[in-house]
Amino acid sequence: MVEARRSTGRAYVLVCIAVMIAIIGSGCTTTMTSMTDARAYEPGEVQVAANMQATAHSNIVRGVAQSVDSAIDEFGSEDDTPITEESFRQWVDLVILAALFRPATSPEVIARVGVTDKVLEGIDVGFRTNLSIFKGDVKLQVWENQYSDQFFSILAGYAYHRSWVDDWISYITLTDFGRHDFDLQAMWGMEVGKWAKVNIGPHIILSRIKAEHRLPQQVVDRLPEEVKRFDPNQLF
Repeated sequence: MVEARRSTGRAYVLVCIAVMIAIIGSGCTTTMTSMTDARAYEPGEVQVAANMQATAHSNIVRGVAQSVDSAIDEFGSEDDTPITEESFRQWVDLVILAALFRPATSPEVIARVGVTDKVLEGIDVGFRTNLSIFKGDVKLQVWENQYSDQFFSILAGYAYHRSWVDDWISYITLTDFGRHDFDLQAMWGMEVGKWAKVNIGPHIILSRIKAEHRLPQQVVDRLPEEVKRFDPNQLF
């Protein structure tokens, strides 16, 4: 009987967490795609493209697994032991992870143009957007082999997130959220004839997330301490 109750509790927790993740507003895992060549475009050369991307993040899977184990430990027992602060914060972390890194799909428009070939092997600049994120970047090609079919370059970019959580989250928490991404990428590329290209390399993204009160500060100062304890600003 106890085992059956625990199994039912496990299923209930799984369903609750799945529903919670499903209703959280969409976020963005990275700053969109990295669809560009390692070769810098020639001055005046232009690329315009449209694509659809899908993103998923291992943090969600890891967070769900940890929260399920925590919830089973807390709710699967018969005693009246208070819920621990660690478990509560773990569940809050899952909600934030779901908001930041929820799997999603979105269209994307890309424009790129060559600027100069006077610096090393050349520089080009690019802009891309999915109407929620706006990103600009600069790419410097630093090497090219004698056959002009292999290249190495470095790319630096900045992305502004116009909205990455649903408005209802902001209203419920009385908080406006913002996100800015700075990224650096190294790319090695190879062209196989005129029909295929390969581009690989590490990509590092640093995200700056901020949370600001929707209410005026004089109102925030008058809130009771019990409410302030749950202020999302404390998490950033």
